Amino acid sequence: MKGILLLTVVAVTITFIVFGNSHQPPNPYEIKIGKVEQDTIPQKDRTGDFINDPSSNPFDLKDPSIITKEVEYDPATNRYIITERIGDDYYRAPTYMTFEEYLKYKAKQQEQSYFNRLAGVGKRISQGWAQTIH
Repeated sequence: MKGILLLTVVAVTITFIVFGNSHQPPNPYEIKIGKVEQDTIPQKDRTGDFINDPSSNPFDLKDPSIITKEVEYDPATNRYIITERIGDDYYRAPTYMTFEEYLKYKAKQQEQSYFNRLAGVGKRISQGWAQTIH
């Protein structure tokens, strides 16, 4: 009888040792790395300033009105400082243009404005967007 009891205790102990450690609770500190889904239309941030690197994407939402865009002339360095700020903080790092670069930019901007005015782009007619032909 002692032999059967001893054999049963040994068998149960071995069973607990073998099968008892097979199910461990999940580790709450384990870092699970999952797959990150890529967006179908990747967003690209502008790397330059609003003058030298304008966005030509027609679906671009443009910058919000809270961003103040300024071009200041610095007579000490003879350069134009282009800044974009939100309040007193810089939104992007300031960039610089020489006098010649700024003149080229202004000439291009005025030329584009002139051609847009000739084509009637951006001019809103009181009856609608397009003029009626009589």
